[in-house]
Amino acid sequence: MAMTERSLWPRRTPRMELRIPSLADLDQVLTWRNEPAVTRWMLSTTVDPDSWRVMEKCGMRREQHGVQDSWHAELGWVDGYTYAILAEDWRDRLVADASAQRSG
Repeated sequence: MAMTERSLWPRRTPRMELRIPSLADLDQVLTWRNEPAVTRWMLSTTVDPDSWRVMEKCGMRREQHGVQDSWHAELGWVDGYTYAILAEDWRDRLVADASAQRSG
């Protein structure tokens, strides 16, 4: 499946619908995010250390490495990483994938 097909909005699955969020949606997310139970869960959740490979495969780049900048309830201070991709880089990647799909 080409990346363009995977990134159409809204995107439905049997259990949910993914779509571009509205301002009201963002308010709900921030309200939910600030719930004490959610904060406790986030502080006790581990992330697959190899997840950076997925981000880089998608075209994202590591823009920041913070040494011991995040407190983890079970691990203590851990390093944090920030990944990003520019909108135009993402669009260029979608166009390239679509072209490859048509020619291949």
